[in-house]
Amino acid sequence: FAALAACTEIPVEQVSEQIPVNPDAVAFSADIRSVTRATDTSFEEGDQISVFATEKRTVQVSNYAQHVRYTYREGLFVTDEELVYPDENTTLSFFAVYPYGDYTTPEFDFAVNRDQSVDGAYSESDLMTASQVAKDQDIVDLTFNHRMTKVIINLTAKNLPAGDQSVVFKDVLYNATADLADNLFRGTGNASDIVA
Repeated sequence: FAALAACTEIPVEQVSEQIPVNPDAVAFSADIRSVTRATDTSFEEGDQISVFATEKRTVQVSNYAQHVRYTYREGLFVTDEELVYPDENTTLSFFAVYPYGDYTTPEFDFAVNRDQSVDGAYSESDLMTASQVAKDQDIVDLTFNHRMTKVIINLTAKNLPAGDQSVVFKDVLYNATADLADNLFRGTGNASDIVA
């Protein structure tokens, strides 16, 4: 499990020309608070986040920017959409969610994959959020925090039976309700088995 994003401040203009990017839009550098993603040590090319922006200190149902998709390219999260400061005197509060999903408000439901035996399904289950206040900055620094429980299992070869094996957690809550405004994340719904 790992995630310290080694991000360099690359000017938006230098991001690959193959990626559609709005050079006027705010970009984000990002790191992850603790080393806890399974095989990742940083965000990877193509990772996507959702960004909300508000002129208030808390995110609401209706915001200055709502659910803007950002993609990680060459050390920055960039977008081709319109997320710019209203003017040079306006301070914005940014709220970001990884992974990008179909939630369009700061209150949403999130479900981990019940079969996490492949990398993609595992990474998509790693709900992380970040927030930052900025004024007239082209590149805003975000530090993401994990919001789900991590379980580490250490197996040694001498304990393993022959053949293919799997580890299954029994009766685990796999749904959560997230509230970015209050920074609350609660397990909800029915329990199910989770394949590690």
